[in-house]
Amino acid sequence: MIVCAGVARAADTPTPGLYSVYLEMESSLPIPVAPQTVTQCYTEQHFDQDPAKIVALQDGSGDDCEVISYSMGDGVMAMQMVCQTGAGEMAMVSEGTYDDDSFAFVSRMEIQAQGMTMEMTANNRGTRVGDCEG
Repeated sequence: MIVCAGVARAADTPTPGLYSVYLEMESSLPIPVAPQTVTQCYTEQHFDQDPAKIVALQDGSGDDCEVISYSMGDGVMAMQMVCQTGAGEMAMVSEGTYDDDSFAFVSRMEIQAQGMTMEMTANNRGTRVGDCEG
């Protein structure tokens, strides 16, 4: 469970704008993945988009994903999705919280590929830092 301190009220979606996003990955493989922070412009259309399309666009693969369940409202987001990738199948469960200017969620993934199973956990935190340019 993720708790965001200082949330005054929940919004239908976070406010569109420029966000600083921190991503930390953990994997069942003994390969360390360094945490990273990126700056990303999120538009209103981004928050209204089908979550399967968002995932496919983020990793650039165009994988065939099916959303099993999805809910977003009252400051809480939850999703279950299965994707067919070139290497196998990925099942993902995500849950988190958001308010007007921030979000935090955890995604747990299980990837079945070439007779092996890999588990990954992604921790994401984003904070609005201003308006998008252009």
